[in-house]
Amino acid sequence: EDTVSQIENAKGNLVAVGTTVVRSLETASLPGKIRPYRGRTRIFIYPGWKFNSNITHLLTNFHIPRSSLLSLVYAFGSEGRIKQAYEEAIREKYYFYSLGDAMLIDRWP
Repeated sequence: EDTVSQIENAKGNLVAVGTTVVRSLETASLPGKIRPYRGRTRIFIYPGWKFNSNITHLLTNFHIPRSSLLSLVYAFGSEGRIKQAYEEAIREKYYFYSLGDAMLIDRWP
């Protein structure tokens, strides 16, 4: 419950470090409010998802094409913007997947 209070009372940006954090906070969120939650999540976040949490940024790596994780990233940052980031990452020879480079994504309205 202390963590929930800290998140709700935080001023400024809330950065989720990893897609698991996004899924966890979305599972525990009602519109504009995070509640204490214990258990598993079964949510699948996809483009068009209506986010309830107040996450403003996502720090994540470059995911495998056509994966559920990439679908979440598209939902969070907009498919077009993420595809542009991937094109640049390929052009600049970034490292992909779990031990690769990361990107900081602003949440798309």
